[in-house]
Amino acid sequence: MAGSPFVYVESIGSTGEDLMVSDEARKDYNPFMVNRALAQNIDTIMFAQEMNKLPGLDRELQYKFLLKAVSKKKRFNKWAKKAEVEPDLEVIMEVYQVSLEKATEIAALVTAEQMEVLKSRLDHGGIKGRGGKPKK
Repeated sequence: MAGSPFVYVESIGSTGEDLMVSDEARKDYNPFMVNRALAQNIDTIMFAQEMNKLPGLDRELQYKFLLKAVSKKKRFNKWAKKAEVEPDLEVIMEVYQVSLEKATEIAALVTAEQMEVLKSRLDHGGIKGRGGKPKK
């Protein structure tokens, strides 16, 4: 009946309609996506965390708990997105094969001249056209 995890999230967060009426609905319920969606809002994040602590709990029980526990109101939050990484940090990450956190620490120690050397290590030659794609 429901299909999309967002139908369940809307049911939990605003309508209060119980969608767990068939075996198909029980199969369609995706606890991970529902918890992830609920974690995007300040007033439902703790409910999502509680469900994350109980991954073995039956899907229907998780849904029923959230359906009754979460206050009903419209929520219009955008999903958090990964921040763009600075080009210099990308160079450090690739040259040293480190995480973004480590690359940020290293970047504080690298001078402009050293950064040019690191960039030259990644330059494999070739002619680049518009948009950074090689010419044919």
